[in-house]
Amino acid sequence: MNGTHIPISYSSIYYFYRALLQGGEEARDYLSHRLMRDFGAMAASDSTTMWETNRGEADFDNAGSLCHGWSALPLYYFFAIKLGVRPLEPGFRVFEIAPAAFTGDSAHGEIPTPLGKIQISLRRTADGVVIDAAGPSVLKPVFKPWNPEDFSVCYWNSELLLPADTK
Repeated sequence: MNGTHIPISYSSIYYFYRALLQGGEEARDYLSHRLMRDFGAMAASDSTTMWETNRGEADFDNAGSLCHGWSALPLYYFFAIKLGVRPLEPGFRVFEIAPAAFTGDSAHGEIPTPLGKIQISLRRTADGVVIDAAGPSVLKPVFKPWNPEDFSVCYWNSELLLPADTK
């Protein structure tokens, strides 16, 4: 987190993120901000593709790729880390809602599954972060917040979800 490590390419940054997820509250907060630093330019652009690096075509002496295979991973990271939706069973039949840290005012997204879309939104209120999720009733969400005190409530199809006991 102090920035002294060797720069990490998109192809291997998954392992760095995974270590940060396990590193405690400070590391997860750093990860939430780091995602925006690593992929924010891409996410904020009008691009319909994922770039080879966050510098886009300006990288590699103006030869950077604006449509690169492994660079699609930011899509996974934003949904799995920022929104916290990860499958626990094939097809998301059982999935977790476990945002790493929520550093914004609001966020939302849709995750396609074989049985239909999971829609999720997070919003900051005076009492904490409220999570609203909805999707096919055959899917089973497990609410596993990293820091339960940060989240006031989590709803699945308008029904209150209680935090799971263990991570």
